[in-house]
Amino acid sequence: MQATAGPQKCSVTAFGPQFGEGAVQPGFRLVKFAAGTSCAPPAERGTGVFKKLELDLQIQGPDHASWFVRDSQRYFTHGWGSPVRIQNFAQYEVMPGHNWRIVAIATLFEPNGFAGCSLRGLFGCYQQVTVTAVSPTKTS
Repeated sequence: MQATAGPQKCSVTAFGPQFGEGAVQPGFRLVKFAAGTSCAPPAERGTGVFKKLELDLQIQGPDHASWFVRDSQRYFTHGWGSPVRIQNFAQYEVMPGHNWRIVAIATLFEPNGFAGCSLRGLFGCYQQVTVTAVSPTKTS
């Protein structure tokens, strides 16, 4: 889990991957994974944080240094609420001995509190903060 130092005290967490049984195809397993981001309640009404959340299910490359997004599929969601979550499970061909992880990236639009900031656009008085969390590596 990672947290911001900003006034809203936001955090992002990556969960999984968890390997389970029940896949339909031989050699495949169910893989469960999730991510979430939340913020402390705003000090003033109307000063909440807009959250964009991305989740990547990654597998380690043969060089044991590079990580790749599995099937080039990324999961996205967004909202003003707290928490904002993504959770999913899918069937994957899981070869024994491969390393997997979840990367959660939250892009947060927090009120910046600067006097005289521009009110143009939806996020004119907001600062953009990006926070990333990486789950512990799991070996299949």
